Amino acid sequence: GVEARVNRSTWAQLAEIALENDPPEVRSAGMTFALLP
Repeated sequence: GVEARVNRSTWAQLAEIALENDPPEVRSAGMTFALLP
């Protein structure tokens, strides 16, 4: 549904942002998401 598409898009954007950081992680809404290899 729409929610699933939005979620995938959001995670894709988070992944793109994380790849620019070292270590690869994204901080969003006060939470930190560490991307594992």
